[in-house]
Amino acid sequence: MRNLWIVILVALIATGQQAPPVASTQPAGKVAKFSSTANVVIVDVTVKDKAGNAIDSLTQDDFIVLEDGHPQTVNIFEHQKLTMEPEPPEPPPSLEDKNELPPPPKNVITSEGATKVQ
Repeated sequence: MRNLWIVILVALIATGQQAPPVASTQPAGKVAKFSSTANVVIVDVTVKDKAGNAIDSLTQDDFIVLEDGHPQTVNIFEHQKLTMEPEPPEPPPSLEDKNELPPPPKNVITSEGATKVQ
């Protein structure tokens, strides 16, 4: 009988220690809505003359960007000089190549020495 009272007492204590339910910060039936827009459009352009040579002296003022027949504002303009030739490969390492060792640590703790710190 005593064990029964202990079990009931433990059950009552356990239910009394549960945290109350947290109230929602949004009214019932409302759903959070997140929206975003993208206003940056990247347009790659290559300009060549009649002979097929690239024209590199163009500026932002030399371009007009149209969307559905309406001119758009160009906020960012970046000139990139690209070549058709790949970069030459790095030479393979030779036996004469030596990597430098990193500098020794500032504090060295060993089992040798006056204080014998380990």
